[in-house]
Amino acid sequence: MKHRDKEIQNNSSAAGAPDQHHTPHENLEPYVDADAVASFIGDSRRNVLRMVREGKLTCYPVSGLERHTYKFKLSEVTKDLEKLRRPSGLASDEASKVSDKKERK
Repeated sequence: MKHRDKEIQNNSSAAGAPDQHHTPHENLEPYVDADAVASFIGDSRRNVLRMVREGKLTCYPVSGLERHTYKFKLSEVTKDLEKLRRPSGLASDEASKVSDKKERK
């Protein structure tokens, strides 16, 4: 009977039972402040906040503070900037065709 118990234990660990405990939060993207976004995109904090006021960047307001404070996800900032660089209403393939035509002229 003891031999069978060891065999069951060995099979359960070999069957892919995780050795480490993973938390569901380890793959979540952290929120960053306007200074980090400015550094990431190579622009000033002032221009980042201007883009927020104009509705060009996705942000999350932090409440309970005297001043307006925002948090950002860099993946969302990247997507927002890609949209801004694309001519409005065109898919990325169409936008590249339009830019190619302009260069030929």
